[in-house]
Amino acid sequence: MLKNLKSIDLILIIILSLLLIPVTIFDFTTIKVLIGLLFILFFPGYVLAVLIFPRKNDLRIIGRISLSFGLSIALVPLVGLILNSIWEIDPYSILISLEILTIGLASVALYRRKKISEEDRFSIKMSLLLLKWQNYRKSEKFLIIILLFFILASLGLIIYRIITPKVGEKYTEFYVLGGEGKTSDYPFAITPSQDGKVIIGVANHESEKKAYRIEIIMRKKSILSKTIILENVPFEAEKKWAKQFEIPLNFSIAHPSDYKMEFLLFMADNVSELETIDPLNTKPYRNLRLVVRDFALFDEEGNVLKNFEINKKINLTASCDFVRKILAPGYKEDKRMEYTLIAKQGDSTLAKIPFFTKKIDKNFATLTINNSEFSLSLDTKIQFSISPISQKPIEFFILENGEIFRTLKWEREKRQE
Repeated sequence: MLKNLKSIDLILIIILSLLLIPVTIFDFTTIKVLIGLLFILFFPGYVLAVLIFPRKNDLRIIGRISLSFGLSIALVPLVGLILNSIWEIDPYSILISLEILTIGLASVALYRRKKISEEDRFSIKMSLLLLKWQNYRKSEKFLIIILLFFILASLGLIIYRIITPKVGEKYTEFYVLGGEGKTSDYPFAITPSQDGKVIIGVANHESEKKAYRIEIIMRKKSILSKTIILENVPFEAEKKWAKQFEIPLNFSIAHPSDYKMEFLLFMADNVSELETIDPLNTKPYRNLRLVVRDFALFDEEGNVLKNFEINKKINLTASCDFVRKILAPGYKEDKRMEYTLIAKQGDSTLAKIPFFTKKIDKNFATLTINNSEFSLSLDTKIQFSISPISQKPIEFFILENGEIFRTLKWEREKRQE
């Protein structure tokens, strides 16, 4: 037992190093920080110094301690560099690597120490640590003072870090999801007969309770106004993300066109400050936009057709936002999609225009119509003509690979007599 006590320094380092594993896994913060600092800044260098200089006359105690810090500072980054080239760097991989290094060096140092006579070997004794102050040289006294200063400063920072709650970056999550709660099913294109659905979410990470006002603006009119109060939710990177507040929004469009939806978020310390805000003329705390495009038809002057005359030719321009679907990640390159634009009045077909699109790469697609190929973009339009044969409504269809992709119905407005 007494012989083992002569190597208490190396045995203690092995025990503390092994203890750090469960402490890290079960997240005992205070103990983890205290042992972790020694494990990174002192243990690796100390066991290496004992291995290289096993005799007590090789180094004085103050030089041995200084060398231990210096070697540790050199070894740990080297381990990280080697680890990065052969494996992934994360807290657990670094812990395992340093455990293997420290315990391995300590074991070899123990073996080498046993090969040296007890009178000649270096071992920690209280008499070494309690030498009279006057027995140290001036240079050693200076180093001792510097070391004590940094040790006390480090302990002070550790205590401050433990008793002071960490305040990270202050921010608010503000997001819009598609109707199914995903970031991939936004209603970019709908018809007047369809409903669009989105989900608006807010999460408070401002370090204190905050009041929020959500405003959804479409064509300079508010279609949703909601005021809420949210408690602060500290952000923890290691935990799974969870929503704090979400609200669904169903909306529709009056007629085919492009609609820009603006999602505005205002923040204040209390609700009363938000009640007087004019959302159209006040800068929001956060803002998002969603452009809803539709299958739209326009006459030669760019207006939506309201009236038509029987047996009179009408030149039309069709616009449909299928470019987003073609360029979506799920569509493979060189994939060809067959489309047909059909105009019907009753049982009669007024127009039938076949065309196809082809995805070239993730950012580029083409449209081919009447043997002419064009670059496909959000502004791509198809021109065609129809001649109404009655006063019945005119129905327009876009078929995608034989199935209905978009529909639109035009009814002739009755003229007032």
